[in-house]
Amino acid sequence: MIKGSTIFGLVTLMALNAGAQQFSPAALKSVTVYGNGAEMVHSARVSVPKGVSKVIITKVAGNIDQSSIQVSAPGGVTVMSATFGRNFLPVIEEKPGFRMLKDSLESVKLSLSRIRNVRTAQEGTLALLDKNQSLGGKDATVAELTKLAEYYTAKQIELRNSIYGLVEKETKQLQLVARIEQQLREMNENPEAAGGQIALQLTTPAEVNGTMEIRYVTPNAGWETHYDLKLESIAKPLKLIYKANVHQNTGLDWKNVKLTLNTGNPSSAGTAPELSTWFLYPEIQHALSGRVAGLSEVVVVGYAKSEDSMERYSAKAKMAPAPPPPVSAVPANIVQHQTSASFDIDIPYDIAGNGENHSVVLKEMDMPSAYTYYSVPKLDQDAFLVANVKDFAAFNLLPGEANIMIGNLYAGKTMIDPQATEDTLKVSLGRDRQVVVRRELMAQTSGTKMIGSSVRKTFTYEIRVRNGKQEAIRLQLKDQYPVSTDKNVEVELTEASGAEKNAETGELTWELDMKPGESKVLRLTYTVKHPNGMQYQGL
Repeated sequence: MIKGSTIFGLVTLMALNAGAQQFSPAALKSVTVYGNGAEMVHSARVSVPKGVSKVIITKVAGNIDQSSIQVSAPGGVTVMSATFGRNFLPVIEEKPGFRMLKDSLESVKLSLSRIRNVRTAQEGTLALLDKNQSLGGKDATVAELTKLAEYYTAKQIELRNSIYGLVEKETKQLQLVARIEQQLREMNENPEAAGGQIALQLTTPAEVNGTMEIRYVTPNAGWETHYDLKLESIAKPLKLIYKANVHQNTGLDWKNVKLTLNTGNPSSAGTAPELSTWFLYPEIQHALSGRVAGLSEVVVVGYAKSEDSMERYSAKAKMAPAPPPPVSAVPANIVQHQTSASFDIDIPYDIAGNGENHSVVLKEMDMPSAYTYYSVPKLDQDAFLVANVKDFAAFNLLPGEANIMIGNLYAGKTMIDPQATEDTLKVSLGRDRQVVVRRELMAQTSGTKMIGSSVRKTFTYEIRVRNGKQEAIRLQLKDQYPVSTDKNVEVELTEASGAEKNAETGELTWELDMKPGESKVLRLTYTVKHPNGMQYQGL
């Protein structure tokens, strides 16, 4: 289905064909790539005659936001209208790779034709032999018949073996033809391959020769953030390598262009929301099905999201190969805008219009960090090294995946999420099994007692921690006890080894400073009293 703006563009271009018009190819000069979309800037040489004239700017992106088109004309020239349309009959300009594939296809097809010709000739000879096997007549001697039989046998074997080999060669050539034709189709089936063009209606009181600048926004480009995190020791800052994966399928190859990466998004709505009056209306109440709130409806806050990310990416890291060593960062300047930031890259770039990611290393920087270890042994009996980065807004970070390098070793992946509301960015740097954490239910001090019509259950957990490193560490340890949502259920925390307690969530936090080789033992004991005969999830 053709959109209205495209139809209007095609009608305009057809009208232009009826009168004098000028075609001018656009040269791509610079591109500003956003997270979703890109602003492309072209220049085009024009010769504008006196009066009203039409100019068609060719070699622009195949998909353009019509409302974003801006044209700067030479002095004295007024732009009356600018209309975008798809060029469905472009001048074919084959890429070197496309031409090479076509040449290869012609060569393979010629070889295939020759093989088929030889096979056809040999199959004809074999048919002729089969047809004339009765030669020799009635008076042929035994010796003559034997000689004739040997000849037929040898010749048939020779021909059949040769035909079999030719069939094999033909099959391989056909497979090669199919692969080359598939590659050609993939190169030719780019939905933007037809390209685009912008029809300009101009007026000027006198003839003007000069250069026009055309800029517009296309949705067929974008970039995503990726990082490398390198840690030599917890006595040094965390080194961050800021990278970008740039992709575009605008129908044009970006060759030797000035590239800028912007953290903004021109496609997002720019209107601030406003509240309207919130009215309450009565509605029919439905009886809720009997549901007992489980004691396990407690989550560990603060690090819950980080833990989930740690699990997800640590599992991937076990299978993922180590990334290649990062290339040196290209010269790039960070420019702060009112609502975004830009990376202006000094080196011109080539980025193919095939939609594949092109990696660009933007910046290497040191992030002063306070390092702590973090563990939730109820969920995972490993300790994670966490870098706490203050004032992280100065680094213009975006959400993205990061490779972790500890020393020269690849340690897995993590996520950087700078959209957290806290003033400190917490970055998980992976597991450190030299910090040992074990959590066990102590059977001798746990159990169940009947008290009248109630059941009293006691749970005691012992948490043992050992710092197996040759340096002092700070470990944040978290655990929890259940929180009751039923007035008939009583929960009492009887022992927590000095943990900081959050009574609303049941979360317990220990901040432990541990010397090299030091071990500590913590105890957590709580009791749950509930009516006999009732079952609660998690107990």
